[in-house]
Amino acid sequence: MKKIYLLLIVTLITGICAYAQEPKTESAISSGVTPNLKRTYRISLGVKGGVNFSTLSGNPNDVSLNAKSNTGFHAGIVGNIHFGQKVKDVSQSGTGPFGLQVEALYSQYGAKTDLGNPQINYFEVPVLLQYYVFPNIDIEAGPTFAGVISSSPDKLSNENVSYKTGDWKGSDIKASIGICYKNKSGLMLSARYNYGTSNLAGDFPCKTSAFTISLGWLFDIVK
Repeated sequence: MKKIYLLLIVTLITGICAYAQEPKTESAISSGVTPNLKRTYRISLGVKGGVNFSTLSGNPNDVSLNAKSNTGFHAGIVGNIHFGQKVKDVSQSGTGPFGLQVEALYSQYGAKTDLGNPQINYFEVPVLLQYYVFPNIDIEAGPTFAGVISSSPDKLSNENVSYKTGDWKGSDIKASIGICYKNKSGLMLSARYNYGTSNLAGDFPCKTSAFTISLGWLFDIVK
């Protein structure tokens, strides 16, 4: 499963980097002259990290977990492409209304329950479309592809039931939505909600969800 996620990252980054070719007009191609045109996009790479406030939803076999939020962290790398110019030949590249952001993250989810306090470590790949409502603020939404790396403790139990967290070796597609602020220097601040769509295990029909706050920095590589 990790190989699939890595392949997804490589494919998306390759696609983004394909935009890094100099733009040419039809007249320029026919005449063999390349005009000095502004790009209509900006490509950035960077890093981010932050805090997760996560929990579990659902009750296995009608057992009430009484789940409450727990705190974890996330960290990783970010690739971003910002499309278009607001005003042709006036605005800078990467000032249009649309963007695409791809991330590769290590992320901790968890919860406090009556059976114990589980922690689930994910490898996550968010693929988010962005719409800029203001020059530096966008709303973003899309899938987050996630795979379980490890989980603890070994089991959740009480005097009546017991569940092995080692069985939580699987994948999930989380529905993600959020808002992000980016300034010209590269500072990035975002808030996001991730809702898992898959059960952790067949005998443990619970889903993970998290509200995340992130701080990061983007560096322009094409502008």
